[in-house]
Amino acid sequence: FTITFSQQDRFKRVSLINKLWMPMIKKILRENDYLRYSFIRKGKYMARIHDYRIEADFKYHTDQEQERDVTREVRKVLAGIVSETDSAEKKVTAIYNWIRDNVAYESAMDDKCADDKCTAYGAIVNRKANCMGYAALAHRMLNRAGVENRIVFGMIAGSPATPHAWNLVQLCGNYFHLDTASARNNRGNPNSSFLFLSDLDLLRKNVVWLTDYDPSVLDTVLTTPESRKQFKHYMEWLSVRDKLELGGPGKMPGAAARYQAGTCP
Repeated sequence: FTITFSQQDRFKRVSLINKLWMPMIKKILRENDYLRYSFIRKGKYMARIHDYRIEADFKYHTDQEQERDVTREVRKVLAGIVSETDSAEKKVTAIYNWIRDNVAYESAMDDKCADDKCTAYGAIVNRKANCMGYAALAHRMLNRAGVENRIVFGMIAGSPATPHAWNLVQLCGNYFHLDTASARNNRGNPNSSFLFLSDLDLLRKNVVWLTDYDPSVLDTVLTTPESRKQFKHYMEWLSVRDKLELGGPGKMPGAAARYQAGTCP
């Protein structure tokens, strides 16, 4: 697209670009998780500054036709697993189970987006994805089902540590972590659930979030010596975010509450 400036002074136009253009792009990406992670960050965007206009060329992992395919497939799948009268709790559980059981996991260690595996398209059309593809598909399906959710980015502790993505869902005013990719990878373990996790539950699984949280969340999570010990992992990874240039998409609510089945209508 093209933005045209009426300002004739070249130096003032450059100032407008720095003060308005870049903050505008960052704001859009902070407010839309799906767009943020569909955007090809490495190449940023092409912007050609002419006398009175900027011509911008944005690059994404998927094209318009692929996104239409995702919308069609999401509607088809949801029609078979949830109904409008289902509770939010039931919808989330059904979506979690469907993604876990129907999408094969593909490692992101080599080319992280080969064969569209980092996208919702790869997950629901090709039926294979890495953790980002899982999280993107869960985001699309949950949104379509009317469940508020966010995409979270973090790391799985290890040597070396592994980048990871999952979702944060809201139920009855509380937020819970939802990790469909890890659920797939632990499908044979009946004692390993990645549905409706609290912050502390997640830390116990050696998963730490690099997406920014509201600082007040810490007061509700770090209430015991055990939780403070687990949180050391998180503090260590704060520096990792800077090294990987992973600025979070603004402050996010925490998942401090413990889940109680059947409490959400």
